[in-house]
Amino acid sequence: MCARLAAVSARPGALRARLADTRARLGAAALAAVIAGLAVATTAQAQGAAPCDGPLVQTSAGPVCGLELPAYDGADVTVQAFLGIPYAESTAGENRWRPPVPKAAWTEPFLAHDYGSPCPQGADELLPQRGEKSEDCLSLNVWTPAADGAGRPVIVYVYGGAFVTGSTAAQLYPDGPLVYDGGRLAATQDVVVVTLNYRVGALGFLAGVGGLEGNYGLKDQQLALRWAQANVAAFGGDPARVTLAGQSAGAMSATAHLTAIPSSRGLFSAAIVMSNPAGMPYRGMDEATRLGMAFGDAAGCPRRGDQLACLRALPFEEIVETQTVRLVVTSVLRSGVDGLLLWSPVVDGEFLVGVPIGEAFAHGYAVPAMIGTTTGEGVIFGYGGGARMGFMEMSVAAQVMLGRRAGDLVMRHYTPGFGRDHRPAWMDMFTEVVFRCPSLGLALANGAPSYVYEFEHLSSLGLYQAAACREQACHSEDVPYVFGTAAGEKAFTPEERELSDFLQGLWGAFAHAPNTMGWTELGDGLRWPRYDASDRRVLAIGLEPHVREANLAGCDVAAEVGQIRGIVDRLPELR
Repeated sequence: MCARLAAVSARPGALRARLADTRARLGAAALAAVIAGLAVATTAQAQGAAPCDGPLVQTSAGPVCGLELPAYDGADVTVQAFLGIPYAESTAGENRWRPPVPKAAWTEPFLAHDYGSPCPQGADELLPQRGEKSEDCLSLNVWTPAADGAGRPVIVYVYGGAFVTGSTAAQLYPDGPLVYDGGRLAATQDVVVVTLNYRVGALGFLAGVGGLEGNYGLKDQQLALRWAQANVAAFGGDPARVTLAGQSAGAMSATAHLTAIPSSRGLFSAAIVMSNPAGMPYRGMDEATRLGMAFGDAAGCPRRGDQLACLRALPFEEIVETQTVRLVVTSVLRSGVDGLLLWSPVVDGEFLVGVPIGEAFAHGYAVPAMIGTTTGEGVIFGYGGGARMGFMEMSVAAQVMLGRRAGDLVMRHYTPGFGRDHRPAWMDMFTEVVFRCPSLGLALANGAPSYVYEFEHLSSLGLYQAAACREQACHSEDVPYVFGTAAGEKAFTPEERELSDFLQGLWGAFAHAPNTMGWTELGDGLRWPRYDASDRRVLAIGLEPHVREANLAGCDVAAEVGQIRGIVDRLPELR
């Protein structure tokens, strides 16, 4: 393993010569191939409309025809890409707000040459989504060095987007490279990469109305994981070595499957958790029902009739438009529903049995995990367009997000005093109490090895306008480095390309041998120790990666907030 990581991407610079003129966008090449000679106009035409001129794989639902392409621009190696494979039926009509139904079998080759439609959602200002939105959106993509039965490790990635936006076809900027293009990661690390679409917003997480259970987006993810178990071997993967990875809302999802969704056990054997806001409260069914009722009223579906039938009859555009209107938000606040995430998972006691971090501490878990945050997670949640934040504004925001008692505790520890701008304090609190400290706690609760990192590089890509993002690594800024997908208007510097190679090497080494990551040499004698109560060191990821002591600022507050919120009965000391 040491030799493999050292040879592939031990330190920034290890692949610089071989990966010169890198390709940032497999999606572009795939689309070009489609246009050039494989022309598939619609999903309906995709089945049996043209002969298969690429790799052909037999899945549990039917044959799938993919593309063989250069792994990235200038590469002398290829990957096989299978894009837009449907893993479930359309969620429109009577299937709206129901668990996903596995896709019916087909007989003719499905031409998997382009990404599937994004699920219905509003505009994403950070990562715009390519393609027309549709409720027939539950598809996934597979990249593999070869569908040859080699039994490679598998990485299944879940995108973020606050549970209201996101798709596998997210762009770094309008008409730019596709962020979650897995071709480079698959080729350089000899792994199979799977990305998946899942329902977001009210369509993915409405609960309580008409007896709805909620968590449909999480159930979509689970069905995709079951698809991977049944099919990755045919794509050259090993179903016994699946790493579930996700960032932000995707990290919340991965942690839920890891600790609080019993029916997901056995669907993956390792986890990568990026920027998990694990300190955020989760709603119970009573709170979710109040939100659902407010949503139904705002949508013009009265409670005195069949409210659910009325909502199912609405165009999805109206659902998306209504899910964030002021009436819904203010009705929820008046009802005392906590939390920054308006539409998100609900603790229903059956599918999602508890708050994930609480379940981790109460019952433990034993799955190797790589867990990390950026240095400035809270910046974009407190910048507010540059507007000043006063004492009362921060106090109200803390109470809305965490509850009154926890909000009061936060204010006692973080306020700089009346008359001063509270934005820096809010950013620090968000980074420490919501992201960093709960993530350190999640690592401590693991009975298997956990490896903790902090991404500290100040990216040149400029994902955000906030000036503070030029001083701290902001939320989501590490994602393009994982996939190596920066080009055009937002391209890596040569040093950042080396950093991306290093980060991909970490993912590859972990996917290949997650239990022994601490023994793997990362270059120049650098090793990444397991994070536990006796050794609280983390890997600082920047242009010069190094191991340092974990930053525990705010962790005493995070522990108290956790107890006040009733997240856990007994929270281990973080200090």
